[in-house]
Amino acid sequence: MLYDMRIHVRLVSVLFFAIQFLYILPGAAYTDSTKVVLPPKDLPTSVKAAVYRTFDELNYIQSIDAAYDPILIPEGNLADSVQDQRAYAQTLLDKVQGTQRFIESLDALAEIELPVGVVRSGGAVDYSILIDRMTVTPQGNIMDVYVSLQFPKTSDRIAFHGRIPLSKKGGIAGNAKVYLIGDHVIKLNGKSLLTIRGSNNTYVEFDCNGFKGIGIEAEVEFSRSLIIPEDEKGKASTNDKERVKVNFTTYAQNLNDLMVGVNIPAFQINGLSGFGFKVTQAFMDWSDLANPPGMDFPKDYPSPFTQGGQPLLWQGFYMQRLEVRLPPSFAKKKGDESRITLGVEHMILDDQGFTGEVFADNVLSVGDMSGWAYTISHVELAFVTNQVKGFELRGMISVPNLKKKKDNSATQFGYLAGRSADGNYIFSVTIKDELRLPLLVADLNLRPGSTIIVKEKDNKFYPTAILNGELTISALSKGPKASFNGIGFEGLRISTEAPHFDIQKVSFGKEGKEQSVSKYPLVINNILLKKDGADRIGIGFEITINIAGKSSEEGFGGTAGLIVWGKRETENVTSPEGQVSGTEKGSWQFDKVEITGIGVNFKKGGVIEIAGMINFFEDDPIYGDGFKGSIAGKIQVISLKVEALFGKTPDFRYWYADALVEFESGLPLFPGFSAYGFGGGYYSKMKQSVEGSSLGRNASGITYIPDENTIGIKALVKFGATPSQAPYNGDVALEVMLNRHGGINSVTFTGNIVVMSPALPGGLDKIKQMAAAAVGGKGSKLMEALQGQVSASVKILFDNVNDVFHANMEMYINVVGGIIKGIGPNNRAGWAVMHFSKDEWYMLVGTPNDPVGIELLWLLKMKSYFMMGKNLPGSPSPPRQVSEILGITSADLDYMRDLNAAESGFGFAFGLDFSMDTGDLKFLMFYGRFAAGIGTDFMIKKYAKEYHCVGSDETIGINGWFANGQAYAYIEGKIGIKVKLRFYKGNYDILSIGAAAILQTKGPNPFWMRGIVGGYYKILGGLVKGNCKFQFEIGKQCTIVGNSNPLEDIDIIAEVNPVKGENNVDVFNAPQAAFNIPIGEVFTITDIENRRRSFRGKLVDFKVSDGSTPVEGTVRWNDESDVAAFDSHDILPSEKKIDVMVKITFEELVNGTWKAVVFEGKEVEEVKETSFTTGKAPDHIPASNVKISYPIAGQYNFYPQEYNQGFIQLKQGQPELFTPGAEWIQLLRLTSTESQDYKETTVSYDASSKRVNFSVPSGLLNDKVYTIAILNFPRQQAVLDANVQHVETELQGGDTLTTKRIEGELALRDVKTVYSSPFRTSKYNTFRDKMAGIKLSITMNIPSQAGDMTELKSYLTGPEPFDRFELEGKNEYAALVTTAAILDNNKWYEQGVYPLVYEGYPLLGSIKTTRDTSLLGLPAIRAAFLEQIAEGPEMTEATSVIAAPLSGYMRYDLMRTMLTDYRSIQRQVANYVVDRPERLTDRLETILTKPFPFYRQGKYNVRVYYRIPGINKTTSSYDWELYNAIPD
Repeated sequence: MLYDMRIHVRLVSVLFFAIQFLYILPGAAYTDSTKVVLPPKDLPTSVKAAVYRTFDELNYIQSIDAAYDPILIPEGNLADSVQDQRAYAQTLLDKVQGTQRFIESLDALAEIELPVGVVRSGGAVDYSILIDRMTVTPQGNIMDVYVSLQFPKTSDRIAFHGRIPLSKKGGIAGNAKVYLIGDHVIKLNGKSLLTIRGSNNTYVEFDCNGFKGIGIEAEVEFSRSLIIPEDEKGKASTNDKERVKVNFTTYAQNLNDLMVGVNIPAFQINGLSGFGFKVTQAFMDWSDLANPPGMDFPKDYPSPFTQGGQPLLWQGFYMQRLEVRLPPSFAKKKGDESRITLGVEHMILDDQGFTGEVFADNVLSVGDMSGWAYTISHVELAFVTNQVKGFELRGMISVPNLKKKKDNSATQFGYLAGRSADGNYIFSVTIKDELRLPLLVADLNLRPGSTIIVKEKDNKFYPTAILNGELTISALSKGPKASFNGIGFEGLRISTEAPHFDIQKVSFGKEGKEQSVSKYPLVINNILLKKDGADRIGIGFEITINIAGKSSEEGFGGTAGLIVWGKRETENVTSPEGQVSGTEKGSWQFDKVEITGIGVNFKKGGVIEIAGMINFFEDDPIYGDGFKGSIAGKIQVISLKVEALFGKTPDFRYWYADALVEFESGLPLFPGFSAYGFGGGYYSKMKQSVEGSSLGRNASGITYIPDENTIGIKALVKFGATPSQAPYNGDVALEVMLNRHGGINSVTFTGNIVVMSPALPGGLDKIKQMAAAAVGGKGSKLMEALQGQVSASVKILFDNVNDVFHANMEMYINVVGGIIKGIGPNNRAGWAVMHFSKDEWYMLVGTPNDPVGIELLWLLKMKSYFMMGKNLPGSPSPPRQVSEILGITSADLDYMRDLNAAESGFGFAFGLDFSMDTGDLKFLMFYGRFAAGIGTDFMIKKYAKEYHCVGSDETIGINGWFANGQAYAYIEGKIGIKVKLRFYKGNYDILSIGAAAILQTKGPNPFWMRGIVGGYYKILGGLVKGNCKFQFEIGKQCTIVGNSNPLEDIDIIAEVNPVKGENNVDVFNAPQAAFNIPIGEVFTITDIENRRRSFRGKLVDFKVSDGSTPVEGTVRWNDESDVAAFDSHDILPSEKKIDVMVKITFEELVNGTWKAVVFEGKEVEEVKETSFTTGKAPDHIPASNVKISYPIAGQYNFYPQEYNQGFIQLKQGQPELFTPGAEWIQLLRLTSTESQDYKETTVSYDASSKRVNFSVPSGLLNDKVYTIAILNFPRQQAVLDANVQHVETELQGGDTLTTKRIEGELALRDVKTVYSSPFRTSKYNTFRDKMAGIKLSITMNIPSQAGDMTELKSYLTGPEPFDRFELEGKNEYAALVTTAAILDNNKWYEQGVYPLVYEGYPLLGSIKTTRDTSLLGLPAIRAAFLEQIAEGPEMTEATSVIAAPLSGYMRYDLMRTMLTDYRSIQRQVANYVVDRPERLTDRLETILTKPFPFYRQGKYNVRVYYRIPGINKTTSSYDWELYNAIPD
């Protein structure tokens, strides 16, 4: 915010006054002075008006960089005791000052009434040591001492308190300390917050003469509007709650003269993302008397103190030396992820922000910009109060695919880069040289408008060159020699982002430029771009070559197509050890010149015509590689076309040859019959198909595709009448398909004939249509092509492999313009299908919905059908005219609706229908229309035995044979007159009449018959009208039900993952099944007979398999039981197709018992399957697959002699890693990262427990960082330790320790790392050694706020802290270090607590404590807690970690939990006695009346245990003794 200065001062002062006023009001809350505080109603009017007026008159402008992370004092209620003590210290100081009760030495203490202040001679009154009272005990006198200090330049006061014992002489033995009362939070300004810790490091030190100094442990945190924390990977924190924090501990004689050397964590400046700052030497200056040594304020720093000539009053953080790390986008060499670092000096950070300058030259000589080389010759940065005032980069950049024409060296374009307001980088690049483009073997001349654009994304630079100009191609290798000059191009893109190489447009060369291929002159007919995926691009040319010589001469020539290809390939990325760690795209390079086709053409009018072509193809997804050739010609009246295709797929070679001959006049075979054409072919490892592409389509119109198991032959003959084909014509074809062993797979015969048709137009093309249609079995399309008057087709297939006979027949009629024609689509009059196989057979001559029949004179239609076999279509409803005349809906007349849906076996059916409809007739002014119809349907089927009528269990029909039929007739007509008068126009019906009758029946068992007769009439347009309907019904209509599956439409399994067909699935993946209803949960449905039934699902199979080999594992459920996961014992097989099958069955609650649901003799089940392909299994143990290990990965305190067995417990087994083969030696090494000394041991793998076991070698040094690694070495003993030296060290006592040291690098590049993790050895060999080195201070007995309990507490110190795993454990494994109170010989427990609370537990057999006793035990021996002030350290990588010494507490808090047990039991006993007063016993009376005992004076022992994780083995324990000195 930008304020008017006078208003700002007024605002702050009024706010401060308001807060102070609220503070002294009773019940006023602790609040943040930056918040708007509304005055209470009882404020004086003048004060209230001043507050309101100040805010109303405030004008401000929103700043561009206004703090988005305001510093606020954390809201949280301080403990009442803390607030009371702080207020009491202030009150005490006011009282001492008001009465001037000051003394200069404790010697004068007896001369003045308490409270009194001890002030050192010449010292400030504010630094008084306030003595409140004296307590006399048998051990001596104890003073209650307070100190209240005002923190400089704030209104906050910090209070200290302590109880100081006096010596027997009445003085203080040495120096005394009083400690800060709780944490104190102070807002230094709007952008930083100070927290002074209420720890043992924050105290006031004094002696008999008063104040000596003050110790401070504090933390300063900065608003994110100034600086933002940066993690170890160089990324700015995105957690809005995370701030840069500076911790320090210091000692001073005066709060106004604080000067502390501090460590500032890595950070980034707000508004300059990516630039990291790491401070190597810094000072916190809170002194009014001096500045840090060597401090030099940055240029243009706008400080009021420096500008006012008072630099000593400046306060803030002075960073004397820093490292500035450029963003990760400015990458070094490929594979080097370290950031570019610059050393700078003299930068400051204060409430205005970050200020400083960075200048550097020759920063980077070789860099990598996503594969493009670049340099940084100059960097210039300037910051003033968090604002970027200057930013400039200079250097050179190279485009990998462009070379200098003069020497073919890499390009070197100069650039000047700035940074825009939105944080992007703007590069200005200069292009001067003539260039070469090797991937298209071309020289480039660039035109104006060529640019290079550099984008930043995800911490990387992505440059793109967009070029325009001309290119000259000279391809002299890898294919025909080609030369193309002056080819224009636009938008040639070379980029590190997809598309990596592209050309938007190419154009013809300049006139007069000579073009050639293999020295033959040519003419370019067309230029076009060619792309083959993302990694292959080319320029294609369609050309005419003059083989005779010069382009100006006429000669025998031809056409051709060629492409100049460039490509880039995928290359393996190898690690320094020589292992393949991944793949990446290589650089673009010239591929070849490819000829796509060659053609010749020769023609001599009236004599001969010859044309031919050869086309080459590569990497076709269906046909692979190969070529296709064709030649066509005509010699007078004979036409010939021959084609051949030769190719290969990755697995086999294939070919076909095909020919077609046509005779214009036909070849007479016998009188009246001639052959007009022959077509067909032979194919090897190919089959005929309707799929494929033009590559496989031959001259006969048949398409072939590769098929390794098929060879065959097909022939086609076209025939017709002599001398003209008009009377009849047709074709016959025979195809025999063989397997590669010579056996017959199938035989197919097809035939077509057309009668009374003219000659087919376009003879050759017509034969192609017929041949292609025959292969696809599409007779209707063939008939459309023939367009005959009467035509028929037949196709008969015998499939020898599957033992199937199938025949299709069709007939089409259209005589004399439609006088007689078929009733089906395209005038189809009849069709039939015959099918015979092992499982079913049927014969259909029409169906009810698609009958056969003809139409005569556009008036009479005759339709019929005949069906026999299995699974026949259902019976039809009567025609709509019947239902309309009778006034009944079609649904009511659909008497077979239910049975048509029922499953049936064999059956027999037929139907006939004759109908007549005149259409609209006209005579003079009269019109009329008449229609009539009659028909019948009959069917008999065998139904399954479970079908019965509702209310009966007897199967319908006779042994399931049940018949049905119907007969119907109708007639209707109308006569009318067309009226056209001035006042009325329209049709007027004179008479309209209709009648219909229907008889329907089903039976036997049950038998049912229904007859309906009815009609209507309308006379004179409805003046006289009426209708009638007569109906009878015999028997009872049967509502059919079957033993239906009540769960048929219920899907319990929602999905199975991974999804079907997914590739590259992680081998650690756990296949999952999700269920719509939790498995085992009861659900109810109502069946077709309106019965409510209860079911539940049951998972019976969750199988995962690799082909026929099952994958071992267990099924794990979520809490809701609606998701199951298959946890495989070992990881899934690598690069294999994995099948997953999930099957559930159902149970029904029948008469109180759960029984399996059975339908049609089988248990009802639901199955879902999926299959997927796994990716490649890792050749190492990922950290994510380690459940626990010892040493633990990252363990800070590993005790070398604590336990001599190590292990690595895997989550999923990886047994293949531990059978590397006879050519490998597998060892485990523990290598010191400092000296490279190592120890070796062997490893073993227990496949059943998924655990790697090894012995921990002896001789590990203390306080060292080691890397534990499982390595596979090639079995080459001679060179395995070629770079290892033995080092002997003489130990005390005359012993010699032999270690090994690696000198240089191991020459072998194929050593494989199977597992690796860091750990640090402790300063101690065993846990007991460490515990012996820890010191406990005097035990404090601390009362609770309520005063109803106390806690014993002792301060711990030691040279080495406990690490994270000792205090917290890892994952589901408990902490390595645990504690438990020892209650043996504990008077407080044995004589006080036990008889009162736990004797006879549980009381009366049922009265127990209500707490969870599994957590702390019963009694609560685990309520003794080991607490460490700092977080436990952990190794995140194999580098040294410096941790603070141990500082913590041993808390003996058993009284709190045991008091809870006491009160819980007491409440239950009270309720029991109230209901049963006669059962009050002495034991119950004791627990009701006797108070819970406080800690007694004496010893309280705690045992500390050390356990090995994963195996829960206790290897050490150590006892601590706490002593409560307070008398009983």
